[in-house]
Order: sequence, then structure tokens, then C-alpha cells
Amino acid sequence: DATIESSAQNATGVFVYDGGTVYISDSTVTVTGSGAGGVEVAGGGTLIGSNLTVTSASKAAIRSDRGGGTLIIDGGSYTSTGTNGCPAIYSTADITVRSAVCVSTQSRAVIIEGKNTVTLENVTIEGNDQSTKEGSVKANVLLYQSASGDAGDGTSVFTMTGGEMTSRSGAMFYCTNTDSVINLSGAKLNLSEDGSLLIVSAGRWGREGKNGGHCVLNAVDQALIGSIVVDSISSLQLNLTASTLEGSVSGEGSVAVSLDEASSWSLTADSWVSSFEGSLLQVSANGYHLYVNGEMAL
Repeated sequence: DATIESSAQNATGVFVYDGGTVYISDSTVTVTGSGAGGVEVAGGGTLIGSNLTVTSASKAAIRSDRGGGTLIIDGGSYTSTGTNGCPAIYSTADITVRSAVCVSTQSRAVIIEGKNTVTLENVTIEGNDQSTKEGSVKANVLLYQSASGDAGDGTSVFTMTGGEMTSRSGAMFYCTNTDSVINLSGAKLNLSEDGSLLIVSAGRWGREGKNGGHCVLNAVDQALIGSIVVDSISSLQLNLTASTLEGSVSGEGSVAVSLDEASSWSLTADSWVSSFEGSLLQVSANGYHLYVNGEMAL
């Protein structure tokens, strides 16, 4: 039953550091200062929150910073209103959010940097990426490595079970300059007008020619819609289990697609992959062609 308000520069609402632990419930956190997040862990801190109402105007409502930690949220609403780098959730830690509503009005919904995780369970979340920096790729969920030192190198993991995620601008997912795993199960995904599901490519981070993305997308009991693009220095492993894909895959790099017996793929444009596992009878061409390792399979 706390009311926490902060307006000073860099003054985060609730901050946990260096092995400390905070439990907070049924409380309101309002942060308006520049450079400040809503609830945050760093340096190995732990924050466990429930039924919070958090609003942040500069950095993420749910946030971590250098040194990471653990942040677990159950219920409540979390709103970020700033532009560029003000997602609903920013992770350089292990962050789990359950049965909550998360909104970023002018930025991405989720950013995961380096070897860290975000797990969403029955969450309603949306973003509206308004990135303007040169070389930016607009996307709702960014998995990347900035090499700033805030996050160690490794695999970024995004997991969403149930719930609903909406992209107001750009692709739903973008992986660049890192290894990543995206796990989706029974989540409703609402694409932006550009109809892009996933981009795996080089971007404005990392060393040119070495900064592609490497992504594994695991879909279980999941409906996927939209286009997938993989550039020449990137890779994708797409695994569908009891799932459907209605879309196209444009793979200049290595793209492996695997469909179990209960899955299907409906083409919406000509598609290129490096390898295909499953039966071509599970693929509906709809007048388009599927090329596997350079040869037309459908």
C-alpha cells in the first residue's frame, strides 16, 4: 500500500542492488525524471512485486541494469511513456512477468540485451517503436548485444506463454548481433501494418560483417502470421510443433525450417530456405514457390 513518486534525474522509483531483496505489493510507483526507471534491479539484486501500478517517463517501467539480478512481477499494470530506449521491459537480468498489463506508448515493448531472459506468462503487452536513430530497425521485441558492458555475451531468451502481444510499429521480433531463442506457446500476436513477424539481420550494433543475428524460434501450439527475413550473415532455426505459419521466409543466410506432423505452412510469397524437415504436403503453395537450398521444392 505504498505510494512512491520520483521526479529527480536518474532517480528510479524502486532500486535493488548488490544482493539486496525488495518485496513490494499493492503499490503505486510514478517516475518522471530523465534517466530513471520504474522498478529496477542491478548488481545481483532481487525484486519481487505484485499488483503494482508503475508509470515511467524516461526508462522502462520494469528494468534492470549492469550486473543483472532477478525481477519477478505478478499482476498489475506497467506503462512506459518515453521515446527511444523506454520499453515496457528492459532486461539485462532474469525477468519474469505474470498476468500483468505492460504498455510502451512510444518505444519497443521488450528489449533483451546479451545473455539474459524475459519470460511472460498470460501477459497483455504492446509497444509502439518510434526509433529515429540512423540504422534503427523498428520492432516490438529487440534481442541484441550493444557491447556497452551492461550485459555479458551469450544467448538472449524471450519466452511467452499465453497472453497477447501487439506491435503498433515495425516487426514483432528483431534479432541482431547476438544469439537468441524465442519460445512461443499459445500467445496471440497482433502485427503492425507492415506485416513483419521476424527480422534476423545485422544492424547498428557490433562490428560490420560480424554482427548478424542467430535465432532459434520454437513455436508450440502457436499460430504465426507474417513475413520472416534473414540476411546473409545471419541464421534462423524455425521449429513448429502443433503450430501454423501463414507467411513467407526470405533467407539469404542459413534458414532451417522444421514442421512436426501436426504443423502446417501456408505461403504468402515465394520463400527461400536452406533446409526443410517435414512433408511438403504440409505446405500450401497458394500459387507461390518454396525453394530449398536453391532448388524449387514447390
